[in-house]
Amino acid sequence: MQESYGIGGLEALLSNCALIATPGLGMDTEYACEPTIAAIQKRIIAYLSDVEQLREDQKAQIFRNSLNRPKFTLGKMCESYIDVWQELYKKLQKEQQ
Repeated sequence: MQESYGIGGLEALLSNCALIATPGLGMDTEYACEPTIAAIQKRIIAYLSDVEQLREDQKAQIFRNSLNRPKFTLGKMCESYIDVWQELYKKLQKEQQ
C-alpha cells in the first residue's frame, strides 16, 4: 500500500509539471515540459515492471541511499523555490521604477 502511494504521488508530481515549473522555464507555455515528463514516466513504468530487479534494489536500500542527501530535503527544495520567486519579485519591482 505504501509503495502505491509513493508511485501515485510521483505520477501526480510528474503530470503537474507546468504547475511547479521554475519561473522563466516555460511557465506561460502550455505544459512545456510534457515531452520530458512522458519520457520519465516511460522509464519509471519500465523499471517498475521488472519486479525482480525492483525487489533486489529495495533489499539493497538503493532508493533510501540515493535520497539520503541534505540537498534533497523538502526544506532545501522549498528554500530554493522561495529564493527564485523572491528574485523574480525584486526584478519586477526594479522594472516598475
